[in-house]
Amino acid sequence: MTTVVKVLTDHAEHIHKLEQFSRRNNIRVTGLYQQKNENCLSQAKNLLQDKFSMEDVELERAHRDGPKLDGKPQHLLIKLNCYQDKIKVLQQQRKVLSNDPYYCVEDLTKIDLQEKGKWSSQASVAYKEGKKYRFVAG
Repeated sequence: MTTVVKVLTDHAEHIHKLEQFSRRNNIRVTGLYQQKNENCLSQAKNLLQDKFSMEDVELERAHRDGPKLDGKPQHLLIKLNCYQDKIKVLQQQRKVLSNDPYYCVEDLTKIDLQEKGKWSSQASVAYKEGKKYRFVAG
């Protein structure tokens, strides 16, 4: 029986790594106004061009994701072709979007979100002390 449990655990870890890899180039835009019948790809491209000056950015796809809640827009999930473009957005987003009602975050797996949540109290203490805090998934 322990062999079966070990195999299942190994498979679960492998699936998690694959999910992390598939999300590697993704960013989530949270709080961005949502319109009926919007073209998410055009909206994502315009956001990256207008706010981040990324004129030649290439996107694989963009779509809305997450639950539909009254009064709150769904996240805009953007899959970039280039990992360096994702890093550029995440590094600049706090400064570039400081006056906007939306922000960009990394697209984390459910397991990574739970792990990040475990550290939220330590993160807020570090933030208040002026220290930089970064969660690295995996």
